Amino acid sequence: MKLNYKLFSLVLLFSTGIFAQNFQNGTIETTKSKVITGRVSIDNTSKKVTLKKNNTNKTYDFKSLKNISVSGRDYSLLNFKNDFYLASKIETGKATLFDLSNSDYLVLLDNGTGKVVNLKIDKSQIPGTLSLLFNDCNDIRNQINKKDINEKVLIELVNSYNNCSYSEYTPT
Repeated sequence: MKLNYKLFSLVLLFSTGIFAQNFQNGTIETTKSKVITGRVSIDNTSKKVTLKKNNTNKTYDFKSLKNISVSGRDYSLLNFKNDFYLASKIETGKATLFDLSNSDYLVLLDNGTGKVVNLKIDKSQIPGTLSLLFNDCNDIRNQINKKDINEKVLIELVNSYNNCSYSEYTPT
């Protein structure tokens, strides 16, 4: 039993290290105006950005950064439900879609309601979440349930919602 526990702990420790490192090409600018280019990973859970350059890692708190650019997207600090995220605005309108990195996205409505979804972890719950958020657009609910949700589809759905003829909820 002890061997199984040790083996499980070792596998968990090893897999956490692999999955936690989602580095992409990027640039950060510190509040001291120092610009550094390398491989960047944003962790909205710990509120830190890790920069990998020349086989060394350096971690920065969100508060110590001025600008962050990762894979062509610019990220800035966003306050949602009294929690701070580094977010990149993808789509804007009655609903705004933000990329939070690492398969996390925030769909924020202009009335202040919104939801953070992870395209991998929340895959089965996303259609229901979007149906609730977009409940004043009857046309979009059928689209939501017929599609496998990825970033491209999520952008299309938010765009469709922003161009909807809004009305009261009616059952489908």
